[in-house]
Amino acid sequence: ATRVIIMWAIHYCPPKLKSIPITRSAEKPSSTMANLPARHRPNTSPAPSNCFQPSPKYFFEISKAIFHLEDPIGDSIIVPSLILSEKASLKDKVVFSGEGADEIFSGYIHHQFLGLESHLKSIIAKESWKYWAQKVNMIPLSFFNFLFPYPAHLGSQALKKLHSHLLNENQDPLRHLQLISLFNHSEEEDIFSAPLKIPQTFSSYWNSMEGQDFHFLDKLKRFDLFFWGRNYTLHRLDRLTMANSLEARVPFFDHHLIEFMLKIPASKLYHPIDPKLFFRKSLSSTKLPQEVIRRKKQAFYLPIEKVFS
Repeated sequence: ATRVIIMWAIHYCPPKLKSIPITRSAEKPSSTMANLPARHRPNTSPAPSNCFQPSPKYFFEISKAIFHLEDPIGDSIIVPSLILSEKASLKDKVVFSGEGADEIFSGYIHHQFLGLESHLKSIIAKESWKYWAQKVNMIPLSFFNFLFPYPAHLGSQALKKLHSHLLNENQDPLRHLQLISLFNHSEEEDIFSAPLKIPQTFSSYWNSMEGQDFHFLDKLKRFDLFFWGRNYTLHRLDRLTMANSLEARVPFFDHHLIEFMLKIPASKLYHPIDPKLFFRKSLSSTKLPQEVIRRKKQAFYLPIEKVFS
């Protein structure tokens, strides 16, 4: 999504656009920019200065990020986001971001998983579902790591969370929050001095969509845009860029685009293998290079196991 935003900005905002990629040392930079005609190629900072070298020094970046966030957000993306904004701020004051594409195109892994789960539940008898859900913890962890679309690996705790989720018959918003939460219930009891309470607004908003002929994925998208997009994605991006006096623009969060995407049934966007197939097809008539359109979804994250091992 970020690459698409870069290409869009090159077309409409030539010729001084800059691209500042940050990659881990083991990764090869994309050849997208090198393949562009010289007049359309953005200025790119030298690769070595932007190469992400896992190091214990990044441990101290976490406290800095949380200070600026004013929230203990437990997400490995906060450190590389802070580092990226620091490097971008050396010469620039306004930046584009691809944030928002996963929200409007239902590209998050929990959208894909919950959508598949909702479909299977509609065709599998309740007792059969309970039976097979109890067998999940007997499946080798390597199988789930093979399916997991991110560079990191799932651990035994993730398998336990999945098992608990499949057996949980709570209301949809509660199951959704428990699946994406950082800690399980027993860990929360050990960490926090008082029990965590899920705001009543979560259930109220979800229930307000009942009776409106919404598919489950339509409700999930609206729920995430209303809470996750506003209270996490935009909050994180704004705080971590403004920490370095940067103004971040997010074209995918343009209200005209969001309003248009909400008119398209989520069932037409959902694809179990390629979560952004609709997005790719919508770009086919543009002048974007096929390398950009076909580019596989990549996670932007901090390899915690390498940095803090």
